[in-house]
Amino acid sequence: MNSVKISFLLFFFLISINVGYAQDIYDGNGLEVTEPIGIFVLVENLTDDAAEIGLNSRRIQDKIELRLQQADINIISRKEYLEGSYDYFLYANINVIGNAFSTSLQFQRNTFYIVGEKFYTKRAISWEISGSGTHGRDSEYIIDVIDRNMDSFINNFLKAN
Repeated sequence: MNSVKISFLLFFFLISINVGYAQDIYDGNGLEVTEPIGIFVLVENLTDDAAEIGLNSRRIQDKIELRLQQADINIISRKEYLEGSYDYFLYANINVIGNAFSTSLQFQRNTFYIVGEKFYTKRAISWEISGSGTHGRDSEYIIDVIDRNMDSFINNFLKAN
């Protein structure tokens, strides 16, 4: 066996011993992170229909970052995220098509799992809030929905950390 497999097997052996005696596996809400607490925010590009009502990625990014700052949650730059040890980020996807819209705010993180003797890693959504509706050509209404979604995220994130 190569050293990676041996390391993983040792890791799982030690965890299994620990679980058997200490029972310290926790069922969290998916938002638990290690110190220092900071979040990289990734906002997906918006549709042309969004631009027509005055909605753009920068406005959404600014709203999300403002809410994080108000909650004393550090914002991680793209450079810090790529160079650091962060394996999680906050992802926002807002779609506008005609008078309809949908929002999705996701906390994504890297996970790993084992199948037989193979080890896999995959990015997964560990927390999400989403919804849809009509906007009446009012971009501020969509920003308000994102703001309410951030209420839920921040409340759950602070509870977990």
